Amino acid sequence: MEILEEIFLNLPPGEVVRVCRVVCHQWKEVVDSKSLWKERCRREGYHLSDTSKYPEDWRLFYFLCKQRRNLLKNPRGEEELSGWLILNNDYRCFRYGGRFGGLDGFGGNRWAVHGIREPHPDETVQKNFVTSYTYAPRCDCGCIYEIRVELLNEKKRPIQTFAPEIVEFKYGSDERWNEMAHVFKNYGPGVRYVIFTHGGRDTQFWAGWYGIRITESCVEICMKSKAKAMGGSQSSSVASSHEDCLRVQAAGSSASFSLQREFDLPLLILEEIFLNLPPNQVVRACRLVSHQWKEVVDSESLWKERCRREGFHLRDTYKKPKDWKLFYFLCKQRRNLLKNPRGEHKMRNWKILENGGDRWKVEGLLVPHQNEKVQKNFVTSYGMCRKEQLIDLEKEGYNASFMDHFQPDIKISDWYAPRWDCGSQYEICVELLNHSKGLVQTFAPDTITFEQWNDQNWNQLTHVFQNYGPGVRYIRFTHGGRDTQFWAGWYGIRVTDSSVEICPAADT
Repeated sequence: MEILEEIFLNLPPGEVVRVCRVVCHQWKEVVDSKSLWKERCRREGYHLSDTSKYPEDWRLFYFLCKQRRNLLKNPRGEEELSGWLILNNDYRCFRYGGRFGGLDGFGGNRWAVHGIREPHPDETVQKNFVTSYTYAPRCDCGCIYEIRVELLNEKKRPIQTFAPEIVEFKYGSDERWNEMAHVFKNYGPGVRYVIFTHGGRDTQFWAGWYGIRITESCVEICMKSKAKAMGGSQSSSVASSHEDCLRVQAAGSSASFSLQREFDLPLLILEEIFLNLPPNQVVRACRLVSHQWKEVVDSESLWKERCRREGFHLRDTYKKPKDWKLFYFLCKQRRNLLKNPRGEHKMRNWKILENGGDRWKVEGLLVPHQNEKVQKNFVTSYGMCRKEQLIDLEKEGYNASFMDHFQPDIKISDWYAPRWDCGSQYEICVELLNHSKGLVQTFAPDTITFEQWNDQNWNQLTHVFQNYGPGVRYIRFTHGGRDTQFWAGWYGIRVTDSSVEICPAADT
């Protein structure tokens, strides 16, 4: 767990939550642990001002610290009035002079902060919106100041509003800067925009710029538990409370890390981790984490070693797979796609096409089969008997894109045997079909005939479909036969242990 946590500490945090968390139950536990995010905060310099107040959710605390910034653009007038929408500009209201100032008419600056969405994975978590701003009068002229901040929904309709009373300064004020702050809390779901509007004017209608001066306006999103330290009152002490909400160490701190770099974990260790994870998660999740992880997941050595450990060996060591990952998955998924191929459940799963003579019957073996597990077979009669199964490849786990892109080998096998005292015939037809069950490719060899007084040994027939092109969605397997002497009873061909497999090219 410690090694896994160290890996996550050196990966981009967004990828840790979106990708690593869904790999397996163990990884999810590590990603959701308090210790992981507490350590990330420590390393990146996100410290608590009040150590007696711990966040309820360290992961949320981390992401809010990481994303915290002033959402207002040009709050200090460093780019003159860029970024601000002027609502009222009576009598040349605004002038840039190191800060914004009002003349004798009323002026209002508006800034719309669009699309307030934090990248935290849980968007149901509500955060607090913190607004703060500083304003000051001139000593030689009275003035007024007002502000309005609104939280809006997606249709830009108000959800919650902060609009305190107008602040008025008399002639002879001390010219000091004043700060006001407000925290929006428990505002409910639906907030998509923040409208920040403020302004003012002088009260003596003097030509020039003698009105209220404003600067350093701010809209931030911060941790809910810590924002409780902030009030809505007008006071210069708010600055210290504001710092209590969150204090972030400078980016040049020795404790900070670059989250976009890839962790230089030795490839052998990374490969060993992947060898002990579910293979599907390795491909679907781990491969997306970083360029380094993708290289390991796509490496031949990883899948070659998985094949060795899980016993997927090459039958012919001179035939090396072109793609070891494909070879591994085909070996792992390889199975007989036919149901009830040995008659252990009578005629279940088979569709009877022809049932001549005394009909199909399931019996025990007349002579032992090469496979000791085979103990029963299907027996035909004196009239033609044929049965089939239709295999839906999508339902069996082989989706359309896989079949079209890789076109894996499809191996057919069937075992058949006559009785020694009666002649018989055997036939088989296997068809590859498209989505509308139209024919793509067929295997239909000539009918095989056995004369009377034969050795009644078991025979195997095999065929491999290769390079059949895109579009295969179904496989129809049909076989059967009859006796050639029209004897009452079950003297016709015997079939058992039929199979249809999707398998690697190196194994066919």
